[in-house]
Amino acid sequence: MDALNAASGSAPGARAGVTEMIRKGVNSPLTSSMGRLFDAAASIAGVRDEITFEAEAAIEFESIASEGEDAYPFGLEGEGPIAIDTRPLIRALAKDANLGIPVGRMAGRFHSAIAGMVLRVSEILRSETGIKSVVLSGGVFQNRLLSELAERKLRAAGFEVCRQERVPANDGGISLGQAAVAIENIKGR
Repeated sequence: MDALNAASGSAPGARAGVTEMIRKGVNSPLTSSMGRLFDAAASIAGVRDEITFEAEAAIEFESIASEGEDAYPFGLEGEGPIAIDTRPLIRALAKDANLGIPVGRMAGRFHSAIAGMVLRVSEILRSETGIKSVVLSGGVFQNRLLSELAERKLRAAGFEVCRQERVPANDGGISLGQAAVAIENIKGR
């Protein structure tokens, strides 16, 4: 926690408050949202601690990322469902922030790590199922840099990569899917 505390660009009092909230589990629910990981990384790197609209920090983080950077480390945990351990990534990012590494380099390393996660999980699933097609979907794949990095890595590893063309990758696509399910449910009555 000390590495994170020192890395943030927030005022010391705000950092101490957030650190205490995390330690006590107050207003700090677990999430599987990639957006929250982008928010955390942007904050640790000193890009933005507060947002005024969804994905604001992620958009800024992408815009300053330098390409071709080595990826931050991450881990995989558990039997059954694959759980990605982002603690090594966060620690390495905080270390770089404390060392004064340029923000664009940190953003590039972060994006490379996320693309690496996509590849690694896809490889595991392919070995378990034989499936060689990957669909990149969800709001995080509106991030051009991440989409391109992930697609490049996946194709180099022999995957077929599919992406949205006519349906948005974010909430608009979810809404369309919900409408399709609702129609099918109505037909079944």
